[in-house]
Amino acid sequence: MNKSGYSLIEFLITIFLFGIIGSIVFAFYINFQNKSINEITNSDLYERANRIMLYLTKEIRTAGFMVSSIPKYSDNSKLIIEGKTYDYSIVPENFSGNNGSDNITIVKAVSNLPEIHVVQNYKSNSNIILVDNDFGNFFKIDSSKNHLIFENHKVVYKITNITGKTITLQRLLKEKVPKNTAVLGVRALKFYVDDGALKLNDFNEISIIDDSIDGLQFQYILEDGSIVNNPSGSTIEKIRAIKVFLLVRAQRIYKNYKDSKSYILADTVYGPFNDSYKRVYLENVIEVKNYAYE
Repeated sequence: MNKSGYSLIEFLITIFLFGIIGSIVFAFYINFQNKSINEITNSDLYERANRIMLYLTKEIRTAGFMVSSIPKYSDNSKLIIEGKTYDYSIVPENFSGNNGSDNITIVKAVSNLPEIHVVQNYKSNSNIILVDNDFGNFFKIDSSKNHLIFENHKVVYKITNITGKTITLQRLLKEKVPKNTAVLGVRALKFYVDDGALKLNDFNEISIIDDSIDGLQFQYILEDGSIVNNPSGSTIEKIRAIKVFLLVRAQRIYKNYKDSKSYILADTVYGPFNDSYKRVYLENVIEVKNYAYE
């Protein structure tokens, strides 16, 4: 009489084979999972870097908006914000060598939401204006937010008093301001890297744009096509585009990875860092339209 079933030895062999197959499948799964995580993280790194570059592009492109390349008050004197005089609406600061990052400050007009407009016609002998909307902290007397400009005018006015919706200017209007003319603020914005973070200083407060940045450089393309690293004086008026170089660091370390590369951004070398962070390098050319079309 035949007996069906498995012997103990057959059962143990089956368990052993399943164990081998399971370990192979598990190792494959772990390897696949690690690769997937790395690919996702790499994608996140590139997406983050592109978002930062897009933000810088949007801001820098509008340098000189309304205020022109040489921001001035109505009496033709130079613009002063928080004690600093601005000869131009682009202020380059170049730091060449190893691991230093450039700074750039731009001056431009910015609008409030909701937009602010004057409620009546004003002659050029007035220095008190009434606007249609509450503007909260958009204008503040004792801060960097104490300047305004009128739409389609190219002179800046300093605010000396605010009472409700009534704004008092330091100087008389240089020209007539028609009813419903938009009123914009004037801001100086400084972009720089400090302690591995890209920061924005509007001279009222400092904001962190991204906390994992290893390099920031700028080059300036002039009207004749030449490229300079540190324009100064009247050369700044000749700027037509700005080339931005950005080195972005991943926000986590990678096992069994070592970044031994050197990165050349404009006139500066970054690295080798010899750590376990991956990095991505981007560059972009930004046309400065308010300089090109003056």
